[in-house]
Amino acid sequence: LEVVANGGWSTRGTEPVVLLIPDKEQVYREYLPAALRTGKSTIPPSTLLEVESGLRTRGVRVVNLLPVYRAEAARGRLIYWTDDTHWNAAGIDLAMAELAHALGDLFDRAPPAVNTAPP
Repeated sequence: LEVVANGGWSTRGTEPVVLLIPDKEQVYREYLPAALRTGKSTIPPSTLLEVESGLRTRGVRVVNLLPVYRAEAARGRLIYWTDDTHWNAAGIDLAMAELAHALGDLFDRAPPAVNTAPP
């Protein structure tokens, strides 16, 4: 967290943006076998919310896909392929929409002048 927060980005005219990507198991947690949700062999809860909080506290822009992915999963929407852990087209579209929404103001700014020579 400290490297991202204190990486000297502002002196370079840039701003870090961290995209937090949940595992499929974190998104579809309620649909896992009961043995994986309770008892000694449970899959630990996601740490993405704590990471997000820590980064935001340090002034870093964060896009956390866990809440929106879980909301879509609760609606019955499949955002990962059923036979592996990669996003399907719906998952990609959702990630891109969230990222574009979160970064919309960056596209309204002019990029910093780099390597410009006087006229």
